[in-house]
Amino acid sequence: IPSSDLAFSLVYMDHRPIERSALGHTLQRAQLSRRAYISTHPDNWVAAADDPFRIDYLRTGKCAIRIESIKPGGPGPQRMTYVGVLDVLRGLWDVLFMDKREFESVFEVKNGSKVVGFGTVLVGNVPVWGELGGAEE
Repeated sequence: IPSSDLAFSLVYMDHRPIERSALGHTLQRAQLSRRAYISTHPDNWVAAADDPFRIDYLRTGKCAIRIESIKPGGPGPQRMTYVGVLDVLRGLWDVLFMDKREFESVFEVKNGSKVVGFGTVLVGNVPVWGELGGAEE
């Protein structure tokens, strides 16, 4: 991901297309949401209430994105920061939308050699479990 310490490995399923306008709108809203949050809060590890980050396209079932941190379990932090979530969204924008790969996808996020997160982009609605502290759109 340009201008980031993160990289992701993404597998897209070209037999599972996502409507281009729904993908673009969802990615734009997600980035705006994260930028707004970051502009009023210092960057830090994603809080449990915001993890996983979930957003869907106006709850229509046309596009949903989920980004989740790997919980710490070994030496050192292995979870994502709020800026890291935004970086992943920027990377998804470049790879899926700008490169016209409008398909359902799964991905793994790394910081150096450590896996710090994973996620999905899919057709469908994001399941909601309780309050998300403003993470859901």
